[in-house]
Amino acid sequence: MYIQVRTVDTKNKITLDLSKTAKVSELKKLIESHFNIQPDKQRLFFRGKQLEDEYTLFDYNINVGDVVQIMEKASVIVTENQEKADSKAGPSNEISTAVKSPFDDFLGEAVESSDYFKVGEYVDGRDSTYGAWFEGQIHKIYKDKNYEENKETFKSDEISGWPHDGYFYEVAFIEEGDISCTIKVRLLDVRPRAQEKIPFEDIKVGDKVLANYNIEDPTKRGYWYDCVVSKVKSGQRKSLTAEVFIGPSTSLKDCKILFTDEVMKFGETKPLMDRKPNTDVEPTARQTEIPMKCDHCNNNERRKCRECGCHVCGLKTDESKQIMCDECDYAYHIWCLTPPLEKIPDVDDWYCHECKNDENEIVSAGGKLKESKKKAKMASKQNNSTRDWGKGMACVGRTKVCTIVPFDHFGPIPGVEVGTLWKFRIQASEAGVHRPH
Repeated sequence: MYIQVRTVDTKNKITLDLSKTAKVSELKKLIESHFNIQPDKQRLFFRGKQLEDEYTLFDYNINVGDVVQIMEKASVIVTENQEKADSKAGPSNEISTAVKSPFDDFLGEAVESSDYFKVGEYVDGRDSTYGAWFEGQIHKIYKDKNYEENKETFKSDEISGWPHDGYFYEVAFIEEGDISCTIKVRLLDVRPRAQEKIPFEDIKVGDKVLANYNIEDPTKRGYWYDCVVSKVKSGQRKSLTAEVFIGPSTSLKDCKILFTDEVMKFGETKPLMDRKPNTDVEPTARQTEIPMKCDHCNNNERRKCRECGCHVCGLKTDESKQIMCDECDYAYHIWCLTPPLEKIPDVDDWYCHECKNDENEIVSAGGKLKESKKKAKMASKQNNSTRDWGKGMACVGRTKVCTIVPFDHFGPIPGVEVGTLWKFRIQASEAGVHRPH
């Protein structure tokens, strides 16, 4: 019997001829002669399982022509300094919300304020990942170590017109009163918090405003972006078209702004001495996301719905007695389950009966295979003979199944001419003739 062994990157592939009763350890020795990888550094995978040395190819149902993937274990070299550092470092329970910034290598000393902002001030910060503005608060201000050397190379933002001022601002984004993450930005990506809404009657073509827009689905609420108004249509049906800036320079033209009554005037960056001393008071948060709405019942409490209510009975009552599946995200009353539960289980992850995998069938990497009663009764498992039956074509499995005709078909088969010959009987089964099962 022959099988194929292929590297994970699919660049190298070999064909090996060996017995179906051969152990995995024998397969690894053959692979070593071709790929020059020591057996103890080989990891072999087939159908999501890691092949272990004490089992045979037959135990893993590897048939003729099947592909086994090989991965080489990485060689980890631990130095004395690393061992000392690992022994000194204790477990930490703190969860870091800081995002790795490209400016970390240029941070100088921390200061309490710059010419434009101070620590603790509520601002809008622009996240380079989304290109949108988010509400936040300045936690720290750092000096730029290389500012004097590269002072002339910094460019201004197309909207604000502000270049780099020689400081980096660590802004903590706030969601529902909690810090979601912190980023480090320059002056062009931070400005005072936008608070003033602009009446629709006062919006004119060419105005630079802050508006809510969803790039992926313009019919829904999204993030807040800088916009330049290009068209204003008043009357019974108000409409607003603008050029939406995603980041400092990238823009989308002819974007229809959905929430015309929430267009805001973004905060103007001014020196601290020229601003009013009221920036320490947290302003009202802007609405970024709308409450979830069920597309099936439109949040009608009197209507049964298996999407937003119990997935079994459809009722929306007793929310405290409902448990949600972590896979399909459907809710279930604890008494609607099969079998019913007496209380909400105290577990981190819970799965319904349709999504839950049988733990007895899961084989972890390096674990032993589950014993099969069917295989234990097979003649191949009874060691009554010393003959190696796994090398020939008599016991190989089918690599394809004929689906042109049903398995109990009697009569001619399309594509199989009268007088066709096959070398092995398994080929006749694959063609749809004399199928044993």
